[in-house]
Amino acid sequence: MLRIEDLDVFYGDLQALRGISLKVEEGEIVTIIGSNGAGKSTIIKTISGMLRTRKGLISWFDRPISNISTSAIVEKGIIQIPEGRQLFPSMSVMENLELGALNPQARRDKKDNLRTIFGLFPRVEERKNQSAGTLSGGEQQMLAIGRGLMSRPRILMLDEPSLGLSPLLVRSIFSIISQINQQGTTILLVEQNIHYALRMAQRAYVLENGEIVRHGPAQELLQDDHIRRTYLGL
Repeated sequence: MLRIEDLDVFYGDLQALRGISLKVEEGEIVTIIGSNGAGKSTIIKTISGMLRTRKGLISWFDRPISNISTSAIVEKGIIQIPEGRQLFPSMSVMENLELGALNPQARRDKKDNLRTIFGLFPRVEERKNQSAGTLSGGEQQMLAIGRGLMSRPRILMLDEPSLGLSPLLVRSIFSIISQINQQGTTILLVEQNIHYALRMAQRAYVLENGEIVRHGPAQELLQDDHIRRTYLGL
């Protein structure tokens, strides 16, 4: 479905990613784990077209999408839920959701999409007329995911969805991400909560200092001594 080959990305003269190669098969949950500043968000932003590649290839169903416009990438069904939610706080919950339905297919299916989202997030429906800025952190994360789902994604890329949430809300958000995947949406997950990410994903990539140092089945990596020692404190 999605393939990255030998990717280099720079911020000015500073190299952020070195020789990144990974793939996501249709229907999978794949996670990219690593510490703060490792380059996880940079991968997501590059796939989304927000950053440009210096070297390497990104392909979508075997067709190159490296360095095409962000709007063209969204139209292909590649949707990013950014770190920090990035909602429009003065706009209503419903207005934020409607902003996710700008492409023609999403506009046609808007009512069906809203029913699906409200089924996943009853609390979002209850607050649909409130300003997004008045929601709690967990509710804002639900709204951000709902806005992404309004675009009818084929792959949903989530950047640190558990950031700043209580343990109870973290469990709830990960449960909903699993439901979204079971309903047919492929998931690429960037996450610092490594225990949850590895338990949920089928495959994982470990990123350190802009390079992938390990990859494989998530359950195997959960037992890896380096990961248990470095990231899980075991």
